[in-house]
Amino acid sequence: MSEFKPRYSGPNRSGICVCGCSWQEHHLGVVMNEAYREATGESYVPEECEKFGFNEVGGKRLENGRWVDHCHRYRDMMETDG
Repeated sequence: MSEFKPRYSGPNRSGICVCGCSWQEHHLGVVMNEAYREATGESYVPEECEKFGFNEVGGKRLENGRWVDHCHRYRDMMETDG
């Protein structure tokens, strides 16, 4: 059994973050660990949400003229292991 678990695909994963956005709307880091990619089939690691902006405002949303925290790390809605 692999030590790696998929973050956004496969069983027990919805592809939707607890913030309500899909994994594709998050900053996508490229997987460099070949063993992880082979074990999970995932080529990306979704990081902070970029639905409302990126770079300095990644993970935030504009609310009443101020940038407030929105989502700084993808966590699948079906995630039960941390």
